[in-house]
Amino acid sequence: MSEQLGVSGRVTVLTAAEFSRVVEENALVERANDPSRLLVAFCSDPSRLKQLDALDRQEWAPEAMAAGSLAAYVWCSEGILASRLLEAVGRALGDSTTTRNWTTVSRVEAALQPEPSVIATRSPRRRRAG
Repeated sequence: MSEQLGVSGRVTVLTAAEFSRVVEENALVERANDPSRLLVAFCSDPSRLKQLDALDRQEWAPEAMAAGSLAAYVWCSEGILASRLLEAVGRALGDSTTTRNWTTVSRVEAALQPEPSVIATRSPRRRRAG
């Protein structure tokens, strides 16, 4: 990308199993009533998630935050642009994260599921009368 476009960017790569773990660890999924306002901050350096401990001790209601082993979850009840908590999480984790809303995460999770096997069947051939 750097050579062809003249720009560089960070990339976070997860295996399908890691992505599924991120989905399973979301402690806010029951609380969120709008998946576009529930963000997942995928962290390229999961050890940095410990930096959220200080934020977790503060009062953010009606917003909420939770941390898993590979990502942080932020419920932006009043919208993403109005979220003080999302801004604080971004400052704490820095450029080690990329965020996606729950709708996108759910679609990726569905795409990662194995397709059911298809059993091919053939109808018996009929003999031509002749």
